[in-house]
Amino acid sequence: MNLKRFCMMITVVAAMVAGSSNASAQKSGVAVVDVRKVFDSLREWVQAKAEIQTMADLVKQEDQRRQQKLLELRQDLEILPKNDPNYERKQEEYERAALDRNVWLAYQQAKLGREEVLRMELIYNKLVDATKRVATAAGYQMVVIKEQPLKLLQPGEQITKREQLWDKVEARKVVWAADELDLTEQVRTKMDNEFTAGGR
Repeated sequence: MNLKRFCMMITVVAAMVAGSSNASAQKSGVAVVDVRKVFDSLREWVQAKAEIQTMADLVKQEDQRRQQKLLELRQDLEILPKNDPNYERKQEEYERAALDRNVWLAYQQAKLGREEVLRMELIYNKLVDATKRVATAAGYQMVVIKEQPLKLLQPGEQITKREQLWDKVEARKVVWAADELDLTEQVRTKMDNEFTAGGR
């Protein structure tokens, strides 16, 4: 083998190695984060849920008090003869209290739902920011949502059309990702540490 041919072979091998390295670098440019897993274990979200539950418990207690008041009014109404001069006034009082209770309860439930959504939005925005910082520090250029292993059919679920099954398959964002691309724990740890420190 002459020197010229040997050098050509070395050049080809080097190009192949470089191409392989570039492909690896491109493959590692995308990471994944299990957003639901981060959320479920975050200290800030656990605390937020506890605070919202406390609010819900207070609403429940007040509603029980209002229901008891309605029961008492109802009982008073039932013992009054319909021709009693106070019957109509008592009935109106009962109906007004029942309406007030229904309106109040609907408002409180909407308020709780709105509070939960606002808390989720706030924490999600923090999650996006933390993910960006973790990914940037690790050299990743994109992060997508990690999904659990695909189960096409849930227990008891029935699908009779092929198109319906394809809809479930195509709705997935990631078919598979290597474990080393998973930034879930790093993002969760960063957010927990910052929350504990009273930072972001």
